[in-house]
Order: sequence, then C-alpha cells, then structure tokens
Amino acid sequence: MGKVGDRYRAIPRPIWRMIVVKFFVSMLNGAFLLIFNLFLRKLGFDDPTIGNFGSMLYLGILVVGLPCGLFLRGRRLKPVFMAGAILIPLFAIAMLLSLRLEAPHWFSKLLLLAWSGSFVLIDSFILPFIVRTVPKSSESEAIALNFSMFPLGSIGASLLIFLVNGQDGLLLGDLWLPTDEFLALMIIAALNLPLALIVMRLKEDAPEDLEKVTLRRFVSSAQHFEWRRIWEAVFPTTIIAVGAGLTIPFINLFFEAVFHLETDSWGLVGLGMAVIIFIAANLVPRIRRAFGYRIAITLSQSLSVLMLILMALTQLFADVPGMVYFAIAFFVLRTPLMNMARPMTSELVMNYVGPGNRDFTSALTASIWSGAWFLSALIFQWMRDAQIPYYQIFLLTALFYIFGVIKYYKLIQKFEKS
Repeated sequence: MGKVGDRYRAIPRPIWRMIVVKFFVSMLNGAFLLIFNLFLRKLGFDDPTIGNFGSMLYLGILVVGLPCGLFLRGRRLKPVFMAGAILIPLFAIAMLLSLRLEAPHWFSKLLLLAWSGSFVLIDSFILPFIVRTVPKSSESEAIALNFSMFPLGSIGASLLIFLVNGQDGLLLGDLWLPTDEFLALMIIAALNLPLALIVMRLKEDAPEDLEKVTLRRFVSSAQHFEWRRIWEAVFPTTIIAVGAGLTIPFINLFFEAVFHLETDSWGLVGLGMAVIIFIAANLVPRIRRAFGYRIAITLSQSLSVLMLILMALTQLFADVPGMVYFAIAFFVLRTPLMNMARPMTSELVMNYVGPGNRDFTSALTASIWSGAWFLSALIFQWMRDAQIPYYQIFLLTALFYIFGVIKYYKLIQKFEKS
C-alpha cells in the first residue's frame, strides 16, 4: 500500500493541475450527456431534431480530433490547454443562451460544433502530456487518474443536477431563477470559467527534440504504416461505436418518453451509474491479469449486450408497475460492463498494431468513435422520424454489439498467435 501511495505522491504538480482541469471538463461533458437532450425536449424539439443536434456535437469532435492526434508530436501543449480552458465554458454558455433565447437553429448548431471541438483541446491532449511529464514509475497511476475523472466528473454532475432540480428555485440577489436543465447546465459551465487560471500557472518542460509532423511528412510516411494490421485492429471498434451511437446519447430520451423519468431522478440514475463505472474501472487491471483478454473482454461485452437487450424489452411492458426499476437496473449494469472492456480493448489494439503504428491508430480510433456517433445520430434522427420505437433501435444496437464482440474475439485469437 505504501508503494502505491509513493507512486501517487511522485506525480508532478503539473499533472495534478491538469487532473483538476479534466475533472471539471468531465463534469460539464457528463452533464450534457445526462440532461442536454431533456433540455432540448422541453424547448419543444422532437426526437429527429434532437438527433440532428447530436450529430453536430460529434462532428465537432471528429473535425478537431484527428488533426490533433496527427500534429501533436514535438509541440508544446500549454497553449492548447489554455485555448480549451477558455473556449469550453464560453461556447457552452453561449450555446445554451442561444437555445433559451430561441436563436436560429443554425446558429445554435454552430456554437455546439465549436463547443465540441474545443472540448477536444483538453480531453485529447492530457494523455500525451502525462506520458511526457510523469516519471515512468508513476505512469500507470497518472493514466488511471486521468481516465477515472470522467466517472468522477459524472458523479459531481449528477449530484449537482439532483440538488438543483430538487429545489423550487434559486434566489440570486433580487432575481428568482426557476430550477431546470438550463440552470443546471449553466451552473456547471460557469464552474469551468476559472480553469484558465489553473492552466495559466502550468509549468511545461520543453518537448522532446522530436521532428514535428507536417501534412507532407505524414503523407510521405504513410507507406510505412501496416494498414492491414491497423484495419484489423480498429474494425471491431468501428462496429461497436456505430451501435453505441444509436443508444448512449439518447438513452435519457427513452427513460423520459417511456417511463416519464424526471431530470432530478435521472440525475440520481447517472450518479449510481458513474459510481459503479468508477469502481469497475479500478478493477480492470486485476480482471485482465486473472482471466486474460479472451475471457475478460468477451465476457464483459457479452453481459453488457444481454443487459441492453433486457433494458430494451422493458418498453414492451412499460405499463407493468415497477418495470421502470428493472429498466434502470439493466441500464446501470450495462454501462460499466461495456466501459470495463474499453481499457482492455485499447491495450489489446495498441499491442496488436505494434510501436510503429500506435500514434496514428490512437488518433484514428478517437476519430472513429466521433465519426461513428455522428453517423449514428443521423440514423437515429431518420429512425425516430419514421416512428420506429426505442426498443427496436436498441435491439439494432445489440446486433452491432454482437458482431463487434465476435470480431474482437477473432482479433484476440490473432494476437495470441502472433
């Protein structure tokens, strides 16, 4: 236990500063995932329109993510962190106000696109900053801290959403503010405003003397990538990402429409889910070492698919008293099971593609997730416009997942033979 504590104490102060920044950014991101769709619905938007807004969110990440991954090498990161710390809360606040003030949809979508793009400036750059800065002896602990900030930020967001929406209103001087999704999102966005002051005090050592990547240099070096191996590694991720994009961003709409779950109750559901994800994330290394990739990845993903199917089918029995609790239970169990697999599949992919392909594969994987969710949001928009019920959309996700699990199993077999 003492050795573990020493490793955490050896993490440099700049890393801790960025961990704090990641927490608040994750809190805002978690809040948007939890209640932004509910906010749009209460503004009178239908499901196809909400799906269209969701596509803009992931398009922004896609547009910024891959260039960030490609042109990261050999450059200082503090200016990028500073830009993200300033732009994330400002774009979030501006976008929320534009929606509340009924600005033209194209303008609100443009702000949403800018917000999601600025989010990448923090989220995608912290990991390479950690690898550059932290001592090797504490690298695993620092990386674990970084990944644990999303569930921890979601816990904070869920608690604040529950507390805000549990009140009749808030008195700010002589101004009485009704408590709703808009107020909760604005408060969490405002909590991100001081992050620029934290980044401003960040001390960054000069980057290693590495040759900076330019577009010409990237194109000329592309022939050295093992494209077949990269495609084999990322194909299962692509399949699962498309399926996930049909469900995860819109799960709150399902619970609101089918079971009439209010925002404060949904905040509690998000809290329980985030706590379980946080606990499960810390168990992943032990599970992987105990059972290996084949059992650990395949079993956790398969159980997650089963929970998704059971949750989807609850819509057929929505009138049965207490069915909402079964739906919540299946959802809360599904999410950490699939999240447990992601660190293991990421490790598997990095080991399978080899050192020469890792940087590009990492950037490509991040873009695949964003691109797949962008495509899925458009598919969701079309399906809801055609009045296809939620449970059928979720069952389609389950089919994607099953295919993805099979492809991961085959990838594990290839890795073990190599």
